[in-house]
Amino acid sequence: MDPEQKKIRCPLCLNLWHILEGYYDADDVWHAGDLEQQLN
Repeated sequence: MDPEQKKIRCPLCLNLWHILEGYYDADDVWHAGDLEQQLN
């Protein structure tokens, strides 16, 4: 894969993962993602 494409793909995939599954913020508070909210 072209290095320039890889620089774009990696942050894009990480952001998508956070949107779907959730993430911890700076205060260590869990924010559920869209996928987790649908499954619960």
